[in-house]
Amino acid sequence: MRTLHRINKGFLRIAVLGIICLSILWECAYKVGPSGGPEDKTPPKIIYTFPSPDSINIKQLSYLEFHFSEGVDKASFSRETWLLPELPHGYEFKWKGDKKLRVILKDSLDKDQTYIFTMGTGVKDLRNNKLPSPFVLPFSTGPKIDKGEILGKVFERKSQGIFIFAYEIADAFSNQTIFKHKPRYYTQTNNLGEFQLKYLKEASYRIYALEDQNGDKKYTLQTDRIGIPFKDVTITPEQLSQDEINFHLIREDTTKPEFVRADAINNRLLQLSFSESLKEPQYFFIEIKDSLNGNILPVFTTVLDRAEPSRLRIYTQSQSDVIYEGMIGAVQDTAGNLSADDSIKFSFVGELEEDTTSAKLLSIIPPDKGKNVDYDSDIKLHFYYPVDSSSLKNSFLFLSPDSNTMAGQWEFASLVEPQFIPDSSLEKNSAYQIQIKLNKVKTIFGDSLGDSVLVNTFDTKDWSQLGEIAGVVNSDNPSYQMAVIWALPIRGNGFYLTFARVNQKYLIQFLPEGSYQVYAGIDVNENGKIDNGSELPFEFSEPFKMLSDTIKVRKRWTTESINIWFQQ
Repeated sequence: MRTLHRINKGFLRIAVLGIICLSILWECAYKVGPSGGPEDKTPPKIIYTFPSPDSINIKQLSYLEFHFSEGVDKASFSRETWLLPELPHGYEFKWKGDKKLRVILKDSLDKDQTYIFTMGTGVKDLRNNKLPSPFVLPFSTGPKIDKGEILGKVFERKSQGIFIFAYEIADAFSNQTIFKHKPRYYTQTNNLGEFQLKYLKEASYRIYALEDQNGDKKYTLQTDRIGIPFKDVTITPEQLSQDEINFHLIREDTTKPEFVRADAINNRLLQLSFSESLKEPQYFFIEIKDSLNGNILPVFTTVLDRAEPSRLRIYTQSQSDVIYEGMIGAVQDTAGNLSADDSIKFSFVGELEEDTTSAKLLSIIPPDKGKNVDYDSDIKLHFYYPVDSSSLKNSFLFLSPDSNTMAGQWEFASLVEPQFIPDSSLEKNSAYQIQIKLNKVKTIFGDSLGDSVLVNTFDTKDWSQLGEIAGVVNSDNPSYQMAVIWALPIRGNGFYLTFARVNQKYLIQFLPEGSYQVYAGIDVNENGKIDNGSELPFEFSEPFKMLSDTIKVRKRWTTESINIWFQQ
């Protein structure tokens, strides 16, 4: 029995060791595991900093230290960190693995100064997950942390990582500062386009948004897109926080349009090409002469090419096979820049070949059998050739649901795309008819558009399927008089717009049922739009904002009290 007992005890020890080994092997096998599983989409977190946030009375500091919750991509730090105010010689990185970072400072710090070390939204982990918002570490060499802050939003489709610059307005500040100097304070927008520019000292600032393409923290005209503020901001002990400093980004164009070439397309069409798109509408003074005898080639009309607005199409009397010399007055691009010369000279060889394309009406809006047409719609026609305006007027009828002729006004800014504007709004849930006697419509050359009568019908929206949004745009700023309010559907295209006096009720009508984002702006100069401002020359933008909550619209219902407040 003793022998058996000893054998059992030995066997037990061996069995236990075996189980332990198997457990270790199993554990190891489990840790390796098969590849796959949920994708890691968690961004890195900063779990430790030295000094700790909001530290004060720091006398000496040779480095900053950060610990991360997971391994980070070291290369992503090269352009995505900054210490403000900047040190003359900056700083360098010293890593311990990929989770611990020391930022070695190359200069001593100024006395009584709040410093801010920021990691931008480009910092990412080893699986390319970026910080959703900039991380900010404030500390001070004095007895307090500056508490001024400016908050707002950049309204762009891709708005994460846009820089927000704050320049202190002092004696050295000018409209050229943003081109030549880095700002004293800056940050970036988060993934929603929102920003918090914090730990500012009490002073006055000019704030910009900048899509900084080369990362030099300066504005490069025509390369970077910029957001212009609607006012300067002052941080005081009584008002340490300023909110709703919002931006749209624009690309400022200061390049003057240049003439490129002149080409005769056919015997009645000349095309002038420019280096960029031209503004429409504008009046073009043009004169063309036969270079040999000086005879004038009559010009009937000019039209910007719909597909390529840098091309100006000039319709002339039939050309001869000679060299023509021409002159056109100064032209203006879409940014408002005039060409360098008051007159532009050109020459071309006349073309004898005729355009065999027949004259025709290409399209009409509203289209035939169109449904749910807005009550304020205009009639827009698009012809292949410019039309004679008198013949079109005499050949056109717009009929109401009871077959009466609807009155209206014509706009002939383009003889290729004339518009008819009804004198009154269209009725709800009603059928309208457009008739055009094409055999009586003539081109500017006298050619007929056909021998038939075009009949186009459409139906307006049914009011019983529509709703409204109502409210008041409030402000105690006496210079704010006129507001623009618009609603964008969460699903679908287009927008719905109205105007109203500040502090008086507005109403956005004829909205299909659904959810909407509501915006409002102050039309300070009352030109019928919200201006984005400019840096050269400097002009403030006009203030605008978006309601944070989406607005639900129900059919046959007015959603009331959608009020919007603009601060002083």
